[in-house]
Amino acid sequence: MGTGLCLSKCFCFCRANGHDVESLNTFAVISSVCNAAWALGAMLGPPAAGAMSQYMGFPWATTATAFIQSFVVRIAFVIHV
Repeated sequence: MGTGLCLSKCFCFCRANGHDVESLNTFAVISSVCNAAWALGAMLGPPAAGAMSQYMGFPWATTATAFIQSFVVRIAFVIHV
């Protein structure tokens, strides 16, 4: 859901600002930005999860992660719809 939301919003933004969405350059930039966001999450996610698990304990860290994810899903739904 996150990657699809990122790509669709980026293409809509580019189209609204007059960029050629069918251009290979535009597609490369959008793809690069989405891949950079994915890589940042892959780099920061495990240390953050380890710190949360060590500080809160596994059950509470899992609960906090579930609440964060439900909040992000709600925001994404509001933005997308």
